[in-house]
Amino acid sequence: MGGSNSKYTMEQLESEVPAFTDKLPRLQLSNFGPNVMELQGSGWFFNAKAPFDASILRGKLSPEQYVSAVESINKAHCERLVGLSRAYKKSDIPVRRQLGKEAVEATIAILNKETSGFRWDIQAGASTSTITDIKHGRLTSTEHKQETSLLLVFDQE
Repeated sequence: MGGSNSKYTMEQLESEVPAFTDKLPRLQLSNFGPNVMELQGSGWFFNAKAPFDASILRGKLSPEQYVSAVESINKAHCERLVGLSRAYKKSDIPVRRQLGKEAVEATIAILNKETSGFRWDIQAGASTSTITDIKHGRLTSTEHKQETSLLLVFDQE
């Protein structure tokens, strides 16, 4: 999503983010234990589509409520990006990641006040940089990623 010298607008983000997040995994079982479902994301953005199997939500929220919650998380992250330059340096990435993390944390704090029988949480993996293009012996493109997860933690029964 880095690019021209223009600044992010909400309209641009509302069309670009779903095109990106739709390629990410949907909610699934996790390695964190039987009461934790995981939505793997990238850079604090997540696929807001309902899980393939609604029973994974254990009747604690409907697929529509789930979609609405994840969409609100992505929207909060987008709101933090509005007005920032679409072109940025590698040194800007940690600040932008922190903005995304803070947006997600603030939104799940609000969501968790409204839940019963489960809570939302987050998990972040290590950041990576991968060279994606070299021309004439010169680095021309690098991809910077951070694996992030949104966790749906169900109460012990």
